[in-house]
Amino acid sequence: MTKKLYLDWSEKVLFPHMEERCIFLADSWKTFTDQDLPVQVHHRDVILRLHSLLYQQFRSPRFENLIAEAWHKSGYTDEGFMYVNPAKFMFDKLKGSCLHENYRDIVLLVCGWCKARLCFYHFYDAHHFCTIYLP
Repeated sequence: MTKKLYLDWSEKVLFPHMEERCIFLADSWKTFTDQDLPVQVHHRDVILRLHSLLYQQFRSPRFENLIAEAWHKSGYTDEGFMYVNPAKFMFDKLKGSCLHENYRDIVLLVCGWCKARLCFYHFYDAHHFCTIYLP
């Protein structure tokens, strides 16, 4: 978010919903500056890489019954399946830091294959294309 977008959003969305006596300290937000993003998410190669990594995560044997359960819940099949919810498995246990040594970065997700806690760098930039399944 740029400063201009932030100011527009503040004037149109935030301030009309604030109480009159509310104290708003935008100056205390030291990290709010115009920064270049490390990844331009609208570029084709970035979209393809991200899609490839996410598809690989969903191919984990851990999530194999997910599609079958979707068919069951839609009413197409009678048999229900036990499945692991990818959102709960990959994003609920994000405490701690990245699994790799000497990295204190915030954890982005837990790998659906090897259960490694990964930061953005080790998942996306280092292309964590894991096929080692740990139950």
